Amino acid sequence: IPTTNMPEGISASLAFDSDSTPEENYENMCVAMQDVTCAEITHAVRSTRMNRFSVKEGDIIGICEKKIVAKSQSIEETTLDTIRKIAKDKDMLTLYYGKDVSADEANALAQKVSEEFDWLETACYAGGQPHYYYIISAE
Repeated sequence: IPTTNMPEGISASLAFDSDSTPEENYENMCVAMQDVTCAEITHAVRSTRMNRFSVKEGDIIGICEKKIVAKSQSIEETTLDTIRKIAKDKDMLTLYYGKDVSADEANALAQKVSEEFDWLETACYAGGQPHYYYIISAE
């Protein structure tokens, strides 16, 4: 299955049905991953200008489809701004928090997400990723 990021892979694997044929599974898994929008929250490793954003080294940035979609000095603010841009017409949002985010911080943010985006079913899991504060999956 030609996925491009972790949330697509998870969505595709959840669509697998051991009672289906390989062809049916392939089709179902490809359909499942097509509805996934993925974003990452990280810090800028250098100063740059992209998509009308002037970014300084150390800024917290939200990236979706290899483009910067949000930036601030705050992980929480950048994450919420990024979600505002990707959550329209979605039903579920999953936050995978990285090794530099505590479970308490992640759960507090997930609560804020649930309050602001009350139509979304929200989940939060330890992802343990080293370079991203959050990997976000919107489906």
